[in-house]
Amino acid sequence: MSKDIEKLQDLAKSMIGRYQKEIENIDDRIDSLHKWIVAACLSINGIAITQVFGNEAIDSRSQFYSTVWFVLGIIACISYVMLVNSLLSKTAGRLRSIVHQSEKFPRDENDIPDFVGKANPLTLLYKMSIAVDYFQLAALICFVVGVGIAGFGIK
Repeated sequence: MSKDIEKLQDLAKSMIGRYQKEIENIDDRIDSLHKWIVAACLSINGIAITQVFGNEAIDSRSQFYSTVWFVLGIIACISYVMLVNSLLSKTAGRLRSIVHQSEKFPRDENDIPDFVGKANPLTLLYKMSIAVDYFQLAALICFVVGVGIAGFGIK
C-alpha cells in the first residue's frame, strides 16, 4: 500500500508542476488577451455605427436596424470579456487551491478521493469556457448582419 501512496505522491508532484504552469498561463491571458479583443470589437462595431448612422446613402430603416446589430455586437463582446475573465479567475483560483491542497497529499489512502474531488470542477469550468466563446462569435455575427443590413439599405 505504501508503494501506491508513493506513486500517487509522484503523480501529485507532477500535477502540481503542470497546474503551476497553467496558473501562469491563465494570469498572462487575463492580463493581455481581453485588452485587444475588446479594443478590436469595440473599434469595428463603433466605427461601423459612425459610418452607418446618419449616412444619407443608406435609408433610415436600414440605418436603425444595422445600428441595433452593431450595438448588440458591442454588448456581446463586452459580455464575452466579462464572462471569460470571470471563468479564468475562477479557474486560476481553483488551481491555486489544488496546488495548495496537494502539498499535503496524500498522507494516507483516505486523502485520495478528496484530491480527485477538488480537480473535478476544472472540467466544468472548461466546458463553461467553451459556451462563453459563443459570445465572441455572436459579436462577429452581429457585425456581419449589421453590415449586410446597411448594404441592402443603400439607396
